[in-house]
Amino acid sequence: MKENLLLLHGALGSQQQFDPLKEKLAPHFEVHALNFEGHGGRAASRAFSMDLFAENVHDYLQTHDLHQVTIFGHSMGGYVALWAALQAPARMAKIFTLGTKFNWTLESAEQEVKLLNPAKIEAKVPHFAAQLQATHAPQDWKWVLQQTA
Repeated sequence: MKENLLLLHGALGSQQQFDPLKEKLAPHFEVHALNFEGHGGRAASRAFSMDLFAENVHDYLQTHDLHQVTIFGHSMGGYVALWAALQAPARMAKIFTLGTKFNWTLESAEQEVKLLNPAKIEAKVPHFAAQLQATHAPQDWKWVLQQTA
């Protein structure tokens, strides 16, 4: 029996980003991935928060009857994995993170929020705006940025 591996995407991402990785990992793991609410076309029931995204993880684990799961979290996904593990440590076997920022200050948060400006993204990197639109449809990608900020 293969070990269960849950892949968690970053703040502006979706589970589809992991498709190439899932193929490579499939011979070794039962690979799972989910979209956090408001991401990848999934509707959001309330404002973005770590509690909401951790709830998404717990719901997924419950629905798929997963116990002692290994979680890989990219960026915000790593933070969500750790937050979810604080609430239900018995369900988690291991957590790996990549690009997860832990040292937040008011100044660093303000800098990150400045990067989440839809008008600037459309003007300076229109291909990224189009990618965000495609990734999050039917949700408005600008709303996803606002919620993330």
